[in-house]
Amino acid sequence: MRKIPKADVDTDARNTDDLSNHLSRLFWIFVRLHVNGTLEKKTYFERFETKPRTFQRDLRQLREIGIQAGFRISAVKAGRVILEMRSPRFSWLHAASASSVDMLRRVAEAFGGPVRSEIATALADVPLSTQTSFLQIRTARPAAEASIASVFDTLKNAAETRARIEFTYTAANRRRTLRMVEPYHVVVRDGRYYLVAFDLNRRDWRHFALDAMSGAFRPTGTFAPRAVPASFIADQAIGWIHGRDDVAVTIAISPRIAAAVAARQWQPQQQIASHADGSLHITLQFRDLTEAARWAFGFGTEATVIAPEPAVRLASAMLEDMLSAQNQLAKVVPISEQRHENQSPKNSSMVSPA
Repeated sequence: MRKIPKADVDTDARNTDDLSNHLSRLFWIFVRLHVNGTLEKKTYFERFETKPRTFQRDLRQLREIGIQAGFRISAVKAGRVILEMRSPRFSWLHAASASSVDMLRRVAEAFGGPVRSEIATALADVPLSTQTSFLQIRTARPAAEASIASVFDTLKNAAETRARIEFTYTAANRRRTLRMVEPYHVVVRDGRYYLVAFDLNRRDWRHFALDAMSGAFRPTGTFAPRAVPASFIADQAIGWIHGRDDVAVTIAISPRIAAAVAARQWQPQQQIASHADGSLHITLQFRDLTEAARWAFGFGTEATVIAPEPAVRLASAMLEDMLSAQNQLAKVVPISEQRHENQSPKNSSMVSPA
């Protein structure tokens, strides 16, 4: 049987699944106007290499669509057009979008550093509202924002390209070591940024503070992804310090701050037992008992480590060291400063209710 020859393929034919340049321009203008409420001519020409009359024709066609769809576009004034009227549905969409963008901008300003950089990149040129927001965000941010952001960008690129990376790390004891790791995530906690990585020398997972990294960041080959342990990316505020096993530590909280402590989720697995006098016992998981003691000390005399026994002994020893250091300092403080009396005998980091 004779085969039927294939028809010649028209290499110039456009794939009908793709938007034409014309429709792409109309859709782009439509979205920009409904997100920002305005559009600069120069922005249009930066995006599309067209003639001025093409811009006018696109606007004319969108205005005709707007008559049926419930929106109206102004004439070009001072090099821009404005979305003058929206249907109620479009107005709601724009309000929700503007509110979300504004909140993201404020989160970026509050956290600073890499958070600011990442959100700014995602939002591009969407401006921050000049109005005072009802929700105000206050949190610690890195002091050296530009330096931290630069380290973050280097680590992010290494994680995306699955590149092992080497750097100098300064631990809490001021010891400097050369570390080679496989980077996976960066977590921000209490204004400090931590890299979640697999340490190739120690053959174990670690957190590394970005502000403790220094030297040249040198790629050292690539790696196949590993499964990150859930504990290293868990949604919790405490219990981060590396250790062997989780230990359940119970802290007694006074009635004065019990409501404020119970109002927050420190860990998903936290357990709270309330008592008739208004106090409570909160049980949290720690791998390092010193972290448990420091967390309790943050509430001053309003929190006491009560179990298990090793945690109680450690907290007591830390308090004795702190008292000794404070007493040594008190011996050299001028008498005039010693006369200053503390107006509140209760030392608490919690804000008392109004």
